[in-house]
Amino acid sequence: RTPSNASYQWLNIKSHGLAHGMGFGGTTEGFRLFVPESLEECTATSSCPTYEAGRLAGSDEKFNIHTMEVWGCGGEDVVAAALAAQKVSREIENETIDKARKVDRAEFFNNEFDQEMFLSNTMSHASGGKDRTG
Repeated sequence: RTPSNASYQWLNIKSHGLAHGMGFGGTTEGFRLFVPESLEECTATSSCPTYEAGRLAGSDEKFNIHTMEVWGCGGEDVVAAALAAQKVSREIENETIDKARKVDRAEFFNNEFDQEMFLSNTMSHASGGKDRTG
């Protein structure tokens, strides 16, 4: 590590606009070693301001992970609680996505004039099939 860089490691699974995955060395714009959440198309560069220069992944800068060993600490109770919390988080995320997909456009318009003006034929079912001519 050099004093010019304080980026040791990175983990992001939720924040939008920033890389999702694990990064080591370098900066948030370019990690020395980066493993995306998909575990596909990982990157490893030969140098960065954080670590000593040298190749990490043979001759290729991009690689895929075939096997990964993950260690956890805290015992079975901690792991069970973490898995339960992860399940709840995923359920909330899926419910939010489903809710966003089911938007009723009519709720955006408060009166019949707005509905007719902005949605015209889209909202014709709401008017009971009224004919414009009379």
